[in-house]
Amino acid sequence: MNGLLNFEDYISAVEAALRSLDIFKTVGIYSEMGDGYETPAVFFDIERWEESEACLGGKLTVNLTCNFYIVRELAAEGYNRKIRNAALLFTGWIHQRQFGPGTGPAQFVSAESGNIYLDEKALASHHAWCVTIEQCVAVGMDPFDDTGAPTLKEVWMGISPDVGGAHKDDYTLLARRGPDEEA
Repeated sequence: MNGLLNFEDYISAVEAALRSLDIFKTVGIYSEMGDGYETPAVFFDIERWEESEACLGGKLTVNLTCNFYIVRELAAEGYNRKIRNAALLFTGWIHQRQFGPGTGPAQFVSAESGNIYLDEKALASHHAWCVTIEQCVAVGMDPFDDTGAPTLKEVWMGISPDVGGAHKDDYTLLARRGPDEEA
């Protein structure tokens, strides 16, 4: 299994999963949130990463710390209760979720009022909750995925004791790379 070479595939997988939920009208990256978005909204941020003791493949496994900011307009009736309930519902949804190959299950860490993360302009009209997770991801190429190695073209099976060159005709062809496949 190969790991992440950059964050684009991971971020795309997270955004696609968030868009599949019916509760959010806006999905985006926290640093790219602008004005005039519809709520409820969820914004995603990779806060930090550090080496993990787990091994998922790749040359290195890191533990990502990610924040999900669930935002609602203050004008909405019962906005604080509704946004807190949405954060709890989201907590159950995100726990153990995986976002593509090379990712381990997400682990819920905490949830808290996210207003400390909003700027003054956003605080005047919105309220937020921040749900934090940790997730192990493999980084880099799998050390066993040697792109310089010769490509396997056929797989044969022999049954012991009828193996070796003297029993070449006793082997069974299991798979062969077709002529239209890349070498």
